[in-house]
Amino acid sequence: MLVDEHEIVRLGMRNLLKGAEGIEVVGEAEEKQTALEHIDQHHPDVVITGMVIGTTSGLELARYATRHNLRTRVVIFTMIDDHASVLEALQSGVAAYVLKSADAEEILRALRCVLMGYRYLSPPLRNHILDAYCRTAAAPVPAALAELTKREREIIALAADGLTNGQIGTQLHISPRTVEGHRSSAMRKLGLSNRVELVRFFVELEQRD
Repeated sequence: MLVDEHEIVRLGMRNLLKGAEGIEVVGEAEEKQTALEHIDQHHPDVVITGMVIGTTSGLELARYATRHNLRTRVVIFTMIDDHASVLEALQSGVAAYVLKSADAEEILRALRCVLMGYRYLSPPLRNHILDAYCRTAAAPVPAALAELTKREREIIALAADGLTNGQIGTQLHISPRTVEGHRSSAMRKLGLSNRVELVRFFVELEQRD
């Protein structure tokens, strides 16, 4: 389900999702009350909304779903990228926080991640969380995170999102071989052996934050 006060935004998202395997838009709304009625009526698996919808916040939809134990999971699609907003969203029960700088491939990846039961953050936001944990004494693995270089944090955040070494290299303008070196080093420091463990590490990190 799509919730946004701007019709052009809903149209763009609808066109993006059109034809995507396993995804169907079952409803749209431009404000909170209509959105809540649609959620109660259609029970969508996922609601894509912004941080701001009319005079309220998209986070209200996540809080509503949490309070009523609904299966609906909320994806925030926004330009707002400050750490405080991301933290509030996670605490409100948001399943994914995707920046509007994301391309179509990332948006679909985020939706499929949410449908599988995971949380998702755009890669730059994952780096913010890692940096925050490096500065927080109460972090569960502060020593390991503190050992990571900035480049290693960037690479494992992208790897956790499912990007290959080649795709990461293209995005960071380095060779796949260099990516593999940084990735292996970071995984070793964190005590992780495969991508499944890496994804679980990020999921637990996001939930704790």
